[in-house]
Amino acid sequence: MSDMSKYYQEGILSKGYYLENNNLAVILLNKTDLKGPPLLTITVNTDEILPPNQAYVKDYAENEGILKVLEQKGLVTKKFGEKKQGFITLYLIEFDIDKMKSIYEASK
Repeated sequence: MSDMSKYYQEGILSKGYYLENNNLAVILLNKTDLKGPPLLTITVNTDEILPPNQAYVKDYAENEGILKVLEQKGLVTKKFGEKKQGFITLYLIEFDIDKMKSIYEASK
């Protein structure tokens, strides 16, 4: 099991929306403290307006390996490509929102 897989096991995915443009926001909350700060902020907001089930994922620094874990869990239905933002690369993906919801409900 990778370090990111272990980290993922400690958390619970939660979705919301960025205030600036209503794009999908995905974070990983601590299962033992759902009201505390997130373990990871998985998505990054850009100035693009995206469909409700798409988001840019950061897979670098503290998030390195999270994209692979999301794919292994069946939460990524499609990868659209990459976008450079400064010195980093973001990955545009389509999330399986129904599966995210069922995982969230099952882990409560």
